[in-house]
Amino acid sequence: MIRYILEFMLCSALFYALYRLLLEGRTAHRAARAYLVGSMLLAVVIPMLELPLYPADTIYYEVPIITLAEPQAVTVAANAVTMPHTVDWWQVLTAVVVALYAIIAALNLGRMAWRIVLIRRLRQRSQLTFYEAYTLAENDAVREPFSFWRTIFLSRIYTPCEREQIVAHEASHVRHQHTAERLTLEALRCVAWFNPFVWLTATALAEVQEWEADMDVLHQGYDVYEYRQLIFRQLFGYNPDIASGLKSQTSKKRFLMMTNFQRGKLSLVRYGAVIPLVAAMILAFGAVRAEAVAEEPTIEPTVEMPTPPDEAKSEVYISAEGKIFFNGEEMTLDELRSSLEKLRAAKGADAVLDIRTETATKMGAVENVKLAARQSRVLKVRYITPDKEVDKILPPPEGDPNVPYDVEISEDLKQKTVDLINLRVAKSNLLMLYMNAAGQILTTRPDGNLGLVEVAEVKEIVKQFIDNSESVNNSRKVKNPHYSSFTWQTIKRSADGEVHYPVSDGIISIQTTRDTSADNYLALQSAIVEAYAELRDELAQRSFHKPFSSLEGYDREYVLQAIPMRVSEADPRLPAEASK
Repeated sequence: MIRYILEFMLCSALFYALYRLLLEGRTAHRAARAYLVGSMLLAVVIPMLELPLYPADTIYYEVPIITLAEPQAVTVAANAVTMPHTVDWWQVLTAVVVALYAIIAALNLGRMAWRIVLIRRLRQRSQLTFYEAYTLAENDAVREPFSFWRTIFLSRIYTPCEREQIVAHEASHVRHQHTAERLTLEALRCVAWFNPFVWLTATALAEVQEWEADMDVLHQGYDVYEYRQLIFRQLFGYNPDIASGLKSQTSKKRFLMMTNFQRGKLSLVRYGAVIPLVAAMILAFGAVRAEAVAEEPTIEPTVEMPTPPDEAKSEVYISAEGKIFFNGEEMTLDELRSSLEKLRAAKGADAVLDIRTETATKMGAVENVKLAARQSRVLKVRYITPDKEVDKILPPPEGDPNVPYDVEISEDLKQKTVDLINLRVAKSNLLMLYMNAAGQILTTRPDGNLGLVEVAEVKEIVKQFIDNSESVNNSRKVKNPHYSSFTWQTIKRSADGEVHYPVSDGIISIQTTRDTSADNYLALQSAIVEAYAELRDELAQRSFHKPFSSLEGYDREYVLQAIPMRVSEADPRLPAEASK
């Protein structure tokens, strides 16, 4: 928003400067009016444009990916402790500024509407005389003549000669439809009250309109000296500033224009300067890079994780101080790795490791335990904090990316295991979630800008990022260009039937610091899991009119393949390592 305001003000400033330097008093009044109104409308529109004029700039990331078919379990305890809320003063300040802007804009628009109501009431109380080109409204309360749309307002105090000149002046305003132009810029001035160049342009427009009306009066043969005297006598009158009046914009320049105005010989050339100015503005403020088309790797169907038996579980407890206890016995990391290798040898692929933490446990200690589990190939883990539980699958051990997950595979669905290491992902297809030690999350907002968000906002952001296709004119298009693309995939719906579905190419990437608390990390994980669960449930309701939890067989597999969970977790690095 701040960027738009700055670009809007800069565009309006450049348009106004060009008018003052090249066009003011040197071109036809009609063309000058059109420029003043049109330039301000262009200043509003150009910063909003997103024309793909620059070549595509594709950015790739190399990240290890875990694909999960089953929804991960999230359990929240009844006595859950709410995470401490950190006040984002920038958001508070932004809300205050937006509220202040809205109040002032509403007051301005209300004032404009009230002046229009007063003019209508004045017309109702006036004596009306209807002519072909305009309506004459006479009322002694009118201290200075003015026109509004096709009605000319004046009192009965003028001599016949003065009356003719006044009517000729105001009839010019009516004939050239000056009221429409004044109202357009007045409405823009109410909304963009913070932009001084809109105010200056509105003043310049009123000035040009008076020049044009003055020239029309003099072209009818009235004496310049008498006409000037008439204008002077109106100096202490009043008329609404949204209307056109005889004394409006009285200045030395106006009297000079009555006798000295000559259209420049290079009028068209002067207006030609507008073309490169508009082109430069569009390139600077209204052009973006073309949407990058990334060549995505083929992703095979993913593994359906069966619920492990209870006897295959073991537990690691990590204290707030980073001490490690395996099944109640304190151990070093080397001793833990040795114990996990024995667990793997005894339980095989069914081995499950519960990782229990305290609220203040840091992710650095958790990552050390995760690394030991991966090196021991105990890849099924359950994170447990005082208020949450989340099931996860760890990637294979580093240095051995081709080792598959040796879990039972459904022969009916012919699934395979796949390890997606060093996957090249286009920038728009990767939603980064950076969590710092304070629990603040930096990510890409729906408007494409990076910003801090609360954990409570993550679920909706993930849903918008993944569910990013919509039907437009019988074709499927991306909703938000800042979020993921999609690929049409053929998915079985029954033994003999298939369905084409736009599967999201999006990947969620989580990154924490070693000082991030495990509790905050689990809250972030839970938000992601809940987002995928809701997306799958919505698809199940649309397709089968059932909740996802009640689906079986091909129906369940259809939803799982249509909305696959792709999550990447980068190991936290120490500051010295991160800077390398």
